[in-house]
Amino acid sequence: MAGIDYSKWDKMVAEMSSSDDDNTNDNDNGDEDVYHDAALSSKHANVTRLQKPSSVTIGPQGVTINPTSTTNTKSSLQHVQSNCNADSNNAQNANDEEKKQEIEHKPMSSSSSISTDLSSLLSGWTHNGGVHNFDYLWSQTAEEIVIRFLVPLHTKAKHVQIGFEKDKNEFHCTVLAQHGREWILNKRFARKLKESVEEEAKLEWELCNVDIFNYNHDALKHTMQEILAASDVKAVDDDKVLIQYAQRLSECRFLKVTVEKERINERIIEWWDHVFVDDTKIDLKRRIKDRKTDACKMNDVWKSAHQQFKQKVANFEPHEIVLPDEDTK
Repeated sequence: MAGIDYSKWDKMVAEMSSSDDDNTNDNDNGDEDVYHDAALSSKHANVTRLQKPSSVTIGPQGVTINPTSTTNTKSSLQHVQSNCNADSNNAQNANDEEKKQEIEHKPMSSSSSISTDLSSLLSGWTHNGGVHNFDYLWSQTAEEIVIRFLVPLHTKAKHVQIGFEKDKNEFHCTVLAQHGREWILNKRFARKLKESVEEEAKLEWELCNVDIFNYNHDALKHTMQEILAASDVKAVDDDKVLIQYAQRLSECRFLKVTVEKERINERIIEWWDHVFVDDTKIDLKRRIKDRKTDACKMNDVWKSAHQQFKQKVANFEPHEIVLPDEDTK
């Protein structure tokens, strides 16, 4: 068998080696991203490692590595970075403009999307009722009275003791405060409460948090003046007092006490003008919103009826009555 002629392959290897040597020299001339890998090279082949994506040309002269343009790459990177910076600046400017508009349209007092206006809350807490010395707020319906005492924010149910004495119609409350201090309240109800089979009176209580609120100074002042003007206390004119009261409400909880009124009958509604004896009274004509009849007209009717009764009594003539003797029985 004739031997195989390898001369053609040796010539090709020599040409490839020559091309790789040229590329290696080109690498030595400044292309830092292309270098000769001696560990992988051998006498039959030279290995050139590429540090980044590059292009090569395969032609009659073998494999040629095309030089990369660092200038274009840097220019492209600078262009991208410039666009990013521009977008960032535009976003920042837009954000600053939104904050500016938010500040310009922000009300005088604090507000929140989940909060309620304090003026509206006060109107509900004092519906048909009023405020006493900023210690408690109260409201009423035809059947019951709801009293909201302001107690410390940390107060829990185990810190509260409530009692009622039926004979004296007295209400007792003790709240254990911080550092062993106690808040004690002993008052007598202005009217009688409805009795219950289970208890001496239908009295219920619970601790509840004050609703998250915001307030507008002018609206708050108007509401407080409306509440206090219908009571026997001086209206609040000092702005600092309103702010302090709003601050106090935000730092307290409510001890909510609900009592049921004793009614004369189902057809007669008795509106209370105050909750406890010697406490602030309200003007029933101005504060009772649920009255079904006009208060002034009803008052005139009662005055007229009372005057007629007095005249009838004054004109009454006594009549002699003859009683039978005991013997005739």
